[in-house]
Amino acid sequence: MSKNSWDIYLRRLNLNGYSQKDRQIATTQRIITDKFSNNPSYQVVTINDVSQEVQIVEESSLSKKSNKKRLLCKPNDDISVGDAIIWNNENWICTESEDTQVYIRGIIEKCNNNLKYLSSSGAIVTIPCIVSDRILMGSDENNYYILPNNSIYVTVGSNSDSTPIAVDKRFILGSNAYMVESIDNITKPGLITFKMSFNAINEEDDNVTLEIANYTTDSHSYVVSILNGTSAEITLGNCLQLELECTDNSEVVTSSSIYYYLGTGSTGIVSVTSGGMVSGATYGSGTVYAVYASVSDSISIDIVTASINNFTYDLVANIQPENEIKYNQTKNFVAYKYYSTGSEVTGSVFEFTIVLSTGVSSSNYLLTTSSDTVCTLKCLEYPNIVSLIATDQAIPENTITQVISLKGLI
Repeated sequence: MSKNSWDIYLRRLNLNGYSQKDRQIATTQRIITDKFSNNPSYQVVTINDVSQEVQIVEESSLSKKSNKKRLLCKPNDDISVGDAIIWNNENWICTESEDTQVYIRGIIEKCNNNLKYLSSSGAIVTIPCIVSDRILMGSDENNYYILPNNSIYVTVGSNSDSTPIAVDKRFILGSNAYMVESIDNITKPGLITFKMSFNAINEEDDNVTLEIANYTTDSHSYVVSILNGTSAEITLGNCLQLELECTDNSEVVTSSSIYYYLGTGSTGIVSVTSGGMVSGATYGSGTVYAVYASVSDSISIDIVTASINNFTYDLVANIQPENEIKYNQTKNFVAYKYYSTGSEVTGSVFEFTIVLSTGVSSSNYLLTTSSDTVCTLKCLEYPNIVSLIATDQAIPENTITQVISLKGLI
């Protein structure tokens, strides 16, 4: 045999392993795989939300325990302790797993209850579980430790839903409430066993119908509102700070867990920082979303060229008529700025000044600025005429003027 032929022979031989044992295992795996679905114990189950072909067989040590079954995996498939299995529309948990080198097999146990609680976002979390008043001691199926009355063991798979559960967490199982006394997540990696003790139902807080303890306390109704309105205009090169109000069950809350994102087609036109500062990159329109606790609100942003005609203004008094103030009377005037769409521009800043007519002095009136958009004007002497001017500090050439007569009482 030539060297080249010998190399080809070795490569073919070693396709199934470099030792006799490896080749025997590979051969056995092929035989099992070829006939796997022909076995009467063949089933298609769901393991951790993924369909998988398995065989579920009776075993002498488990034959009297309808709540436990032996599960055999197809070669090169896997099952681990704590995996969640759905078979015959029932929930099971893998409580033991063993690699035989040819295939992996495990013991699955049927769940007889569910743990339910509300997540931080208010969603109902349901965890299939195994509830018992005893726990196996060692490998002897007849050697159990039985709990005192009013105590139970609850076993679940270790996952993102079960690991947050802490001591003193309450649950409703059946028509009774229980509180977690201790947590064992070490004895059998992949499983978590909670020791729970009986706890009285709290009629005002627990929802027995939904089987969720502390339902009223833990329930949430989140709302996030962008206070700038449903739309806004930004001149190219300028920015707009989004103002938000977040509520939970109608109560205003302060939270740092707010994030922003751009709507479809908005990238390259507008941008938004993690703090909610919106700016324009080019002319056009985009949408910005604010998200808090899985709820959102949005605002439409138009990036426009700076122009006086982009805005309209109004100067409104709290007492009518707006064009006169009587002796010793004080009126509040509020300046408003609007986009061309009609929505108010929030965060505007105005400067208030008085232009005097002939013969009028500053002693004839008292002007006080109360805020960025509000001033008060008081009549001290009459008869006189003054012009109240509100100047937009963002665009100083934009002003609003209200001509006011300072009059006597009659």
